[in-house]
Amino acid sequence: MWKVNRYAPLSPKALEALNSVVDLEPGSHESARDAIRVLLGERGVDLAMASTLLRFRNPRTFQIIDRHAYRAVTGTDYPLYSGSKDEKKIELYFHY
Repeated sequence: MWKVNRYAPLSPKALEALNSVVDLEPGSHESARDAIRVLLGERGVDLAMASTLLRFRNPRTFQIIDRHAYRAVTGTDYPLYSGSKDEKKIELYFHY
């Protein structure tokens, strides 16, 4: 998010959650459900940023999701908005 001068300070719990995904193998990404939930609970972090942070920590296992990537992959509009429930965001991410 440095391109738009936007930063989300992360809590120690969120940093711990990010560090917990470093060794996850490809295909085991759904075991990071709790880590995503923690990240989504951080102020200023929505699914696109959470997925970017996960990808940064473990590029072999996690993909970035945002409305442009979602539309390119699925051919449909991104069905979420910032007020969507976290569980809906998590389910969409894993389905994606």
